[in-house]
Amino acid sequence: MRFKIILKKSVNHFGIQVDVIDEGKILEVRTCYVSTTLNPTDKNHSLVMEVETPSGYKFDYETLKFLAKFKKGNLQSIYLQNADSKVTLYFQVVPYKTSCVDLRLIRFVVIGNLFSGSVFAYDFLDNSRKAQVFYDVPDSPDICDVCHNESIPVCDLEICNKS
Repeated sequence: MRFKIILKKSVNHFGIQVDVIDEGKILEVRTCYVSTTLNPTDKNHSLVMEVETPSGYKFDYETLKFLAKFKKGNLQSIYLQNADSKVTLYFQVVPYKTSCVDLRLIRFVVIGNLFSGSVFAYDFLDNSRKAQVFYDVPDSPDICDVCHNESIPVCDLEICNKS
């Protein structure tokens, strides 16, 4: 038996670039975005951007309050979710030139083998137009950085002491 499978080519409708600066317990995350497929004269589209933190981090509430108060660029509203580990930003229009948002993340617990953070952007009126990128903490701790005693089951102190 044979099957024909038609694969649809995935297109990123937004250019997203994430720059991360690690300052110990604080991460400075600059997220830049731009539409790559819409006509610049079309102003009928809104952008939604969901930013999730790497594991062990939360968004700095004061930074978000500052963004909400001054509403940089065409930023319309900000919603904090998932115990401060996800922020959703709503923009009035999809930008046709590169725009950036600066966010600050605070590490609240040291975790070895972190999960990456992500940025997911989509057009509010046409959610088939979307893009997603992942970002990592530059000097993320490994499991030996968090193992301090033998009572933690996943810690192999012999391996950690050798390295």
